[in-house]
Amino acid sequence: MRRNVSALFALVLGLSACSSAGGGGGEGSGGLGTGGSVASGGGPGQSGGIGEPGSAGQGGAAGRTTSATGGAGALGAGGSGGRGGLAGSSGRGGASSTGGAAAGGRGGGGAAAGGRGGASAGGMSGAGGAAGHVCGTGAEDDNVAMACPSGQVITGVVFAGYGTPGGACGTFTAGSCNAADAADVVKALCVGRSTCTIPARNDVFGDPCDKTTKQFAVDVTCGAAADANSGCPFAGHVTYTLSKSASPSADEQDAYAHITVAMDAAVAVYNCYANITKADTVTYNTSVQTADGNVNGSIRFGADRTYMTLPTAMHEISHSVGIGSGPFDALVSGGIFTGTNATTQLRAITGVATDQVNADTQHFWPYGLNYDSEYHDLNDAIDHCKMVTAIRKDMGMN
Repeated sequence: MRRNVSALFALVLGLSACSSAGGGGGEGSGGLGTGGSVASGGGPGQSGGIGEPGSAGQGGAAGRTTSATGGAGALGAGGSGGRGGLAGSSGRGGASSTGGAAAGGRGGGGAAAGGRGGASAGGMSGAGGAAGHVCGTGAEDDNVAMACPSGQVITGVVFAGYGTPGGACGTFTAGSCNAADAADVVKALCVGRSTCTIPARNDVFGDPCDKTTKQFAVDVTCGAAADANSGCPFAGHVTYTLSKSASPSADEQDAYAHITVAMDAAVAVYNCYANITKADTVTYNTSVQTADGNVNGSIRFGADRTYMTLPTAMHEISHSVGIGSGPFDALVSGGIFTGTNATTQLRAITGVATDQVNADTQHFWPYGLNYDSEYHDLNDAIDHCKMVTAIRKDMGMN
């Protein structure tokens, strides 16, 4: 069980597609509807303008090429209109400022699909074409959803910044405040997958600048699965199934969304930095005060959304793979976990030859991710995986 974690607010933001593929020349950008309206894309070589709330977007200035036809943004149900396509490249999906699907335009000369509708509060844009880039941005505490065209996966990370990034898709730059391991986080969560959701939060990236509202920006490449390179040292096999009600209430639907984001991220990190096989079953149970996990593979989240985070999910996964079980307790003596593998691993992490692994019958520390104060950045998640792996060896588990 984990306690005292940060609050979570979920909002799926829009993406933009910057493709290097297509049959034409430069781009003609489509318009963005700012209300629940239709934004028309440009004609050949034109860019769409900005649609006003409740009205159609007007045509913009001439584009840089006439070799391809920009697409028209489709109607967003509750969101804003889609952006027009990139002439000679891929289409940009429409961003939605409210709920509902907002379909983006398809670029006339590009190889990519157009925009996709948002899953909940906000729209999601389409991915770029072959060998193209997909970009996403969000504010602190947002969830940024990324998606490649059909048949492609995220193959690499061009840029990832959490703090005060600047620029635009294709020209993002790190600001004076930036999480040092932002690219590694995105690699672990996204590379090799056709879609992924990145929680732009301190409990994932750490807090690179206190008392500053952070922003998140990411630019990834899409391509063939064979070209994906996450840089992960392992390819673990931790999986989970979220058990849902047949007719979920609004509260349950919201909880499922929060839990999915947290568990997806936690499983991705575990599988990147630990070679463990485990199939977990996750449930939402309002009678649970915080969250808990059991070696039988059961993980439960209570009603408090502040526990539906990556560190909490990783902590509960550790229980499901043996932490706190009978063999674990058998190696605890006088508040110390006595396993030699765990002791050696801790000393390798800290560099202190006399360090010992503290433990009670259920938990270990440091690096057990038992409290918010134990998580600062991805390095703590990596060290958690190392410690869990070493403890499992002491317990005779592979």
